[in-house]
Amino acid sequence: MKKIKVTKRVRAKTPWYERPPILFAVLAVLLAGAGLLMAYLSRGTGSSSRVLGGRSQVDSTQVAQQAPAAGSDDWREQARHVLATTDALPAASPGAVLPPMRAETFADAGHVRTLLRQARDLHPAQEGGAGAYGCVPAVVLAAAQQTGRLTDPAWAETSMGPECKSCCDFELQRDQDGQLYLLGFVDLETAEALGALGPALDLSAVPPAEIRRWWQIWKKKPPERIVLRRGSRILLYPDLVPEGVCAVALPLRRLDIGGVQRIREGVGRPVEYLEARLK
Repeated sequence: MKKIKVTKRVRAKTPWYERPPILFAVLAVLLAGAGLLMAYLSRGTGSSSRVLGGRSQVDSTQVAQQAPAAGSDDWREQARHVLATTDALPAASPGAVLPPMRAETFADAGHVRTLLRQARDLHPAQEGGAGAYGCVPAVVLAAAQQTGRLTDPAWAETSMGPECKSCCDFELQRDQDGQLYLLGFVDLETAEALGALGPALDLSAVPPAEIRRWWQIWKKKPPERIVLRRGSRILLYPDLVPEGVCAVALPLRRLDIGGVQRIREGVGRPVEYLEARLK
């Protein structure tokens, strides 16, 4: 008997990477994923939070401490509400905030202190009288905040000393009406934000944060100037330091002092500064 020969044609299967439609689709997915990952990473490194010298959003309650180099000529364009040592201060009203003043040297800082005292007709606390100024250590101010005595004129009168240590003592002022002010130094950007609020220090509430979907990683908030609001945190230095080049006298009733921090400057001289929130 003759065997019937059966032939079967077998078709070789083409690998997926040799199929142009599938290959191009896979490459497109990989490229899109890599692009999204790079956008996410660049967003994370390009917009760090503003904490003691970083960047932040406009309604943040954390404010930068970044001052321009001393002697720069363009600071007036950056801070139109900040006065120089040669500018005249407006008349001081009880409870109102005078414009911040910028200093470049320790001599300028002393001159600015004198101008702010003269604007309220203040005299050393040891001489007596209604309008007075004196020195109070940072730790004493923080302790008075915790005990609720910070805005008491009687406490201020007994706490003000005759001499200030530039490392840790703040100048406290009491005007003719008994209202208390704390003189400290802030960075230029914070000073401009305070000056823009005007004498009444008109603070608005923090707006609700914008909700962004997780996949909207390409959306970035454009850089804007700082806007101080209720609850915004500022750092106050007792004297002229690279982080604080503008003097401002703020009403104590508008400050909530949180605590005392310490930095070192130069060859190790400790400098104590205050963290405060506006209210």
